[in-house]
Amino acid sequence: MTDVGIKGLCVAIFDETGREIQTLGQCKSIHTLNVKRTKVTKKGIQLALKNLPALRVFEFDSPVQILTELHEECNFPNYQLVSLLSADDYELRPCLPYKNGSLGRVASLSHSLTKVHIVTIPGWTDQELLGLLHLKSLCELAISGETNLSGCAITFDGGLVPLLKAFGNSLTSLSIVEVYGLRVNIRAIVEYCPNLEFLNLKDSGDYVTTPLAEDEQPSSKRRKKVLTLENLKVLKISCDSDREFDIAPEGLDMLLSSPALVKLNIDVCHTVDYCILRRAFDLHQFRHLQSLGFLMCRDLSEQSIYLFMNENNPLKNIEIDSCELLTKEFAKELVDFVRQKNWDVDIFFF
Repeated sequence: MTDVGIKGLCVAIFDETGREIQTLGQCKSIHTLNVKRTKVTKKGIQLALKNLPALRVFEFDSPVQILTELHEECNFPNYQLVSLLSADDYELRPCLPYKNGSLGRVASLSHSLTKVHIVTIPGWTDQELLGLLHLKSLCELAISGETNLSGCAITFDGGLVPLLKAFGNSLTSLSIVEVYGLRVNIRAIVEYCPNLEFLNLKDSGDYVTTPLAEDEQPSSKRRKKVLTLENLKVLKISCDSDREFDIAPEGLDMLLSSPALVKLNIDVCHTVDYCILRRAFDLHQFRHLQSLGFLMCRDLSEQSIYLFMNENNPLKNIEIDSCELLTKEFAKELVDFVRQKNWDVDIFFF
């Protein structure tokens, strides 16, 4: 794909007689367009944004930088995009140098954005994230770090909490992956984001459950005995195997108490055990759970797994990898148990 190809999609072209070529420039209704890793330049991107009125999801390399430059160079109007992926594939195409404040500039020009995926870079501070406060609403937020990233000074309280306070009610998906050094406050996520359906917490440092200060609490705080995410369907938790960070039992209790869970993956977590899973089971019996996975959870026992083996849940697959207390003999026993019950459950044991 090149700029010429973009022009052929959305710009009317006339032959030498002045007649419009009907096979070109007729794709005005395109909603989603991906030109990452192609030869499309800033000129082609500008053509698409100007001539595709229905375009809402547009993926291209270095979007934050390019959108900022387009506005600076030609006073480009506001965009109607709903999805922004700021990540660049550094190995396949060098990204443009990032200018501080560009993320906020794009957010101020793209009020309709509801899905944002950010890969942090060295030098970023909380101020860069706060640029997203220009948005009207946010449904999906993913923040990822780069392996061995240094020089990134993003904090949870100063960078993420203001976003959760502003957009928590509209957020349905939140992912925080490998943003090293964060002290992720699970209680803040649960209290500020009551409508989450997808939550992915991976290798970002410490996981705490610090109570919110009185003036930091949501205005419509839920008065419940158990803080829980009522709509959470997918939960992925991974602690950092290279560091001694883990998640406190109280944090796991909050997350596992979610009654709508369909998919659950817990990796490298030494906190999860039978007692914690039993407390969650007593609340909702994991009655909607279809997919279950554990990786390197050293205190996970056979009794823990049998909690999920009942006729009242729609479990379809189980993956167990490198959990010290779960042996190959147990795996065979579990397979035999499922076969005797005539359940349609796939079991993967590594």
